[in-house]
Amino acid sequence: ASSAGPNIAFVPAEGEPSGAPSVGDSAAVLGAFCEYRCASGDEAWDDLIERLGNWLLLLQGQDGAFRTKRESAAGEAEERPAVEGSVQAEAALGLARAYEALRRPGFLLGARRALDYLSGSEGALDNADAACLFVAAVRKLSSILPTDQYMPAVRQALDRMMESQLSKEEAPAPDLVGAALGGFPPPVGLTAAELEAFAAGWLLSRLRPDQESAQLKDRAGRAALNAARYVVQFQFLPENSYYLANPAAALGGFRQRPGSNVVTLQSVRCALDGLGVLEQAITLEMRAGGDSKSPH
Repeated sequence: ASSAGPNIAFVPAEGEPSGAPSVGDSAAVLGAFCEYRCASGDEAWDDLIERLGNWLLLLQGQDGAFRTKRESAAGEAEERPAVEGSVQAEAALGLARAYEALRRPGFLLGARRALDYLSGSEGALDNADAACLFVAAVRKLSSILPTDQYMPAVRQALDRMMESQLSKEEAPAPDLVGAALGGFPPPVGLTAAELEAFAAGWLLSRLRPDQESAQLKDRAGRAALNAARYVVQFQFLPENSYYLANPAAALGGFRQRPGSNVVTLQSVRCALDGLGVLEQAITLEMRAGGDSKSPH
């Protein structure tokens, strides 16, 4: 981490300690602390959350885009082009989580500006990672902000994800049904990220009683359940980890992809986020009594 005054940022994990602070890594770390704060009520990290959030706001322009700065040869601050869409969306979600944790109005304003930028910029959500994070951020703020202006972008993003999800007819093997085709064998992390987006879309569809939302609820719910079925089969449990050198260390982790024994924090985080949002959607559906068209 690098720190200056009231703000703090994180350098990329693979970089040198003196490397440039990373918007994406800082936003991801911010989100993790915020989720812990909301789940535990522990205020010990509130100062860190506020400093990380403030650092992101320093890099945000009036158009909502995040841009890093560097010194020119003359020693003057020089603004770089806007960071890529997936990093913009990670920062938007980080600020949304920061507002949920601390209720600072500046974080809400920053998150909303970021969502406006992403939904209004051509091609910003073409990347699957950006689309997943954008949908997650809209869902995170759906109890506070009107979502109507973002729903067209949410639907388009979910439609693209569903088009790349392997169906029963397309999958070369039954255990690949529901996977996101972002490579072969399909990576678990991407499918888990799309699982969170599908489940978030399912939850967002419940906010409006119109026919279009009813169709989204059905399609997103089925896509979420298919993605979850793909993801959970790659979790290490006692019965499928006995052959590892240290089975206990792997328990609960999610393999990167079929045929791999590698577990990464990224795949575990995506899986937990996705399954957690899916549980919320299913719980609300069950409490509401469901209906004959319920996807589960």
